[in-house]
Amino acid sequence: MNCFLDPAVDLLKGILKKPVVGSCEASLALAGLLSRKIAIVTVGNNALWMIEERVRALGYGEYLVSLKGIDLTVLQLDEDLEKTKAAVIEKAREVVSEGAEVVVLGCTGLSGLAKDVQEIVGKPVVDPSGAALKTAEAMIKLRMFNPIS
Repeated sequence: MNCFLDPAVDLLKGILKKPVVGSCEASLALAGLLSRKIAIVTVGNNALWMIEERVRALGYGEYLVSLKGIDLTVLQLDEDLEKTKAAVIEKAREVVSEGAEVVVLGCTGLSGLAKDVQEIVGKPVVDPSGAALKTAEAMIKLRMFNPIS
């Protein structure tokens, strides 16, 4: 699912006979393997409560050290990539200073920035789209389901 809030993921899991992977759940699963001190840097501030609710529903509420939004909307992310990257780095630095040991990018629109942010903040940074894709890929390679049936 290409949205960090994992819209309809739970519903689809009940309908489909194949695995459905949400970017939030995959990101948190990977982050949880790295540390029990997770922070999320996302877009805007209006959906923070929804992200926090999803994190709690997935069982990672106690791991969440910080949740911060940058001052850009999803539609503004591609207007100036350097501005977007700088805003994410600024918030990532803040959450690391608050004790986060791993940073999750909380919007699939931020995909592709993890490597650059990680190099600067010196902590692992999880790309949500990559986490979902590689989780689905691992499930296929481990034959945890048959993608043809």
